[in-house]
Amino acid sequence: MSDTPCFMTHTIYSFEEYKRYCRTIQNKMIHRPVVIAVMMVAFALLALLADDLSMRIGFLIGALLCPLIFHIISAVMEKKAYYANRAFQDADLTYSFYPDHIETSNVLGFTTISYDQLYRVIETKQNFYLMISQNQGMIIVKQNCSPELLSFLQQLHTKAS
Repeated sequence: MSDTPCFMTHTIYSFEEYKRYCRTIQNKMIHRPVVIAVMMVAFALLALLADDLSMRIGFLIGALLCPLIFHIISAVMEKKAYYANRAFQDADLTYSFYPDHIETSNVLGFTTISYDQLYRVIETKQNFYLMISQNQGMIIVKQNCSPELLSFLQQLHTKAS
């Protein structure tokens, strides 16, 4: 292992970044849009099968409110989770990329993860998410990356997919 990293970057773990991360994970890993669509269809089918007009209307309203309810519940859970962990609020995480592993460091400590331990690499317009498991990952802000690091992360994304 080399002592000098090939690339380095950092991420401020803000609430906005955390929300972006959570929404991406919900959409890509948990398939939230599919879950919402299935629930909407289920409510619509229940409305069709209901004998009573008021029950039909209730089920149809339930179907229409599914996306809003999911959005509100997600927003509350994201806020609760972020503010429950004071140590990570606005923490500055440093990422050092080596040929075979990544090292993360912050005020809480230091972690080393080899690239073959990554569960998945997700790329969005603004970020990369290096997933350690289905619901745990590292936020890499593209804006803070060199062009060479972006290319390296895209290669990791291709290998992990």
